[in-house]
Amino acid sequence: MFAVLYHMKYGILVAFFFGIAELVNAQNTVGQLLAQWEMEPALKTATWSFNMVRVEDGNTIASRNPDTCLPLASGMKAITTLAAYEVLGKDFRWETTLKTDGILTDSILNGNLILHGYGDPTLGSSRITGSDRFDTLFRSWAATLYASGIRVIQGRVLTDLSSMDNDPVPGSWNWDDIGQYYGAGCYATNIFENTYTLYYSSTSSKTRIDSIFPTIDGMEVTNDVTVSGSRDNAFIYGAPGDLHRRVTGYIPANRKAFEVDGSMPDPPAFAVQELKKALTDAGIEIRQSSMTEKAQTKVLISHQSPVLDSVIWHTNRKSINLYAESILKTMAWKQTGTGSYTSGFKAVRSVLSKTGANMDGFNMEDGSGLSRLNAVSSAQMTAFLSYAYRQPFGTSYLESLSVSGVSGTLKNITGGTVAEGKVFAKSGSMQKVRSYSGFVQASDGKLYAFCIIVNNYNCSSSVIRKKLEDLMVAMVRYAP
Repeated sequence: MFAVLYHMKYGILVAFFFGIAELVNAQNTVGQLLAQWEMEPALKTATWSFNMVRVEDGNTIASRNPDTCLPLASGMKAITTLAAYEVLGKDFRWETTLKTDGILTDSILNGNLILHGYGDPTLGSSRITGSDRFDTLFRSWAATLYASGIRVIQGRVLTDLSSMDNDPVPGSWNWDDIGQYYGAGCYATNIFENTYTLYYSSTSSKTRIDSIFPTIDGMEVTNDVTVSGSRDNAFIYGAPGDLHRRVTGYIPANRKAFEVDGSMPDPPAFAVQELKKALTDAGIEIRQSSMTEKAQTKVLISHQSPVLDSVIWHTNRKSINLYAESILKTMAWKQTGTGSYTSGFKAVRSVLSKTGANMDGFNMEDGSGLSRLNAVSSAQMTAFLSYAYRQPFGTSYLESLSVSGVSGTLKNITGGTVAEGKVFAKSGSMQKVRSYSGFVQASDGKLYAFCIIVNNYNCSSSVIRKKLEDLMVAMVRYAP
């Protein structure tokens, strides 16, 4: 009791030395902090939206511009994954099959071998425990086919991409994003997260590409990277389907095996390339004869992805754009038979319509948040979050979010403060955009949903991050 009275008596003094975010009377702290922001030179040019509500009854605790709709970058993943839990279910698995339209006779498969994908974003990636990298996976498939008696494939190795549309990336994605690893498009057949790595070496004045993994047949890379600075500032340019890539920017001097990651030009074609290599290495001849495809096909191998729950965990904790885009298109595939952005948006909206949020101004252009045309208000987001927590999947959803000072993209936020381990959120960041959307376990023992979005701030990334960190501390200290 003495400690409480002491801080009440000397609250102003504490604020003077430790900042307004350290006041014990958190209701005043949040309000005072937001009022201070309105006078901040760093936020004079900014547009921002904040809302904090109590989850159990939806009562608003604090807000500023709650109905202003703004891009929130990767915060969109919190919306996409919320809808996926309801539309697909936490135990959903993607299937990828190897099938044939031919008949096996005397060790000869008289037909084509067809790789049929349904949008699995984890295929050939070893990111999730239990998943094999593409080379290991395809070797196991080839061994299975060899063991079944196949020695010759009379036809070709093909891909069936009919489960998804032909638009791997939204039209509103920036040109300087789609060549980077985080701008990888989404296809019916994804492989190795649709990325590759350029391994650079540099001297004091020059750079060169020593190797590429994985090797992509036919891809040409023009290296215009120079030497400067102390960090990776190299950018890869190239459109989906274009086998030419140009790399610009700079990397540090005197480096070996310096990694620059990019998006594959044609992931389904790469998957066929690597599957054919695995088959050949296993002793299966591919004759590539042109054959008339038959109406009936037979599944030879069926591969299952990890469960959606674990994919969502990686989507939100690691902020993987491809995973979010695949999840979005998969919802569309489940409801319409074809994965498309337009149908994916409808699937998401069908879930959001149940949250009670006023959807005026809401706009969805992708599943990951890379598009700057996405627009969400903090009031909408807190309604979405509160709805999610009340659902049977609510605990799983919350656990997929990063934890302040502990894990994911919030690992380096609020460490050593009262907010450490008390904020569960999806972060979002791109140039001049910062957002956090999630939950706060406040000092009164109750759970609060919150969203803060700031666009066009006039300060460095470190300064805006500190301001948002102070806000998290204030929310955790809330005690009515």
